[in-house]
Amino acid sequence: MWSTHSPGSTGGGGGAGGYIHSTSFPVVGWSSYTVTVGAGGVGGSGQAQGANGGNSVFGTLIATGGGGGGANAGGVNNGKAGGSGGGASNDGNSGTGGAATSGQGNAGGNSLSWGTGGIYTPGGGGGGGSAGTAGNSQTGGAGGGAGVEFLISGSSRWYCGGGGGGAYYVSGNSGGGAGGSGIGGQGGAGPGSQANPTAGAVNTGSGGGGQGGNVASAAGSGGSGIVIVRYPYDPGTYSITLTSPANNQIFNSMTSVSATASVFSSTPPCTVKFYLDSNLVSTTNDAPTTVTVDLGVLPPGSHTLFATATDSTSTTVTSATST
Repeated sequence: MWSTHSPGSTGGGGGAGGYIHSTSFPVVGWSSYTVTVGAGGVGGSGQAQGANGGNSVFGTLIATGGGGGGANAGGVNNGKAGGSGGGASNDGNSGTGGAATSGQGNAGGNSLSWGTGGIYTPGGGGGGGSAGTAGNSQTGGAGGGAGVEFLISGSSRWYCGGGGGGAYYVSGNSGGGAGGSGIGGQGGAGPGSQANPTAGAVNTGSGGGGQGGNVASAAGSGGSGIVIVRYPYDPGTYSITLTSPANNQIFNSMTSVSATASVFSSTPPCTVKFYLDSNLVSTTNDAPTTVTVDLGVLPPGSHTLFATATDSTSTTVTSATST
């Protein structure tokens, strides 16, 4: 996803992967859905731009991988387009940050030409929450765009931070640009320390840091994406229903009578009891969803029958009475 460097120049930060949050995607029971977690793009070096990250997919929802940072040698300074765009690099010439996918992220920061005092000024990678910082005459690298904070996993987490741009300053040490929201990769430092850039945080879809000046190692790779599926569970209404015998059903006096009840519970197992003429006649522990019992041959006359179910929370429901 992310960025590159060649000696004497500085690399742009990698763009974050695209961010999609849908509250209306239909999920049909017993259906299959394609789920793909996009891999982070490998940081480039020399004249090669950083690779774009892989797309993350759930069904027809596709979050586009982040854009690689511009190559900082060979005149390929522009950042790549992606979910969020890669930052532009600088080899003495300016570049344009990569564009973002509509509704999924923000553009990478632009870079300036050779700056005042011998400063190379690449842009930071775009993030899910804001665009990458454009390069200017700062001695440190430009920061990656901010990520987005969300609670879908059950706790507050940040996703899709842009990678910081690298730094180069001929008269001393200069720090690389900060990764967006603490999860984008840190840009490589200038020649005073030659600190290497870092990768974006795994499973956040964040961009990697751009290379600092005169550092031979590759740029930081992007962090892998993540797919989180969460939907409300509706347990329905806890109930028990007599399905036989039917109300007002007539039996021959010599016929053995059976009774069946259907149970719906979100907190099984259940204990099902049948009451004939208000007297307990059957108990079934760890009952399945359908329970059938034999009541035998009943004496002539009218009778009443109802059933109860008690679930694992000790909640009891009672069926309608059949006569």
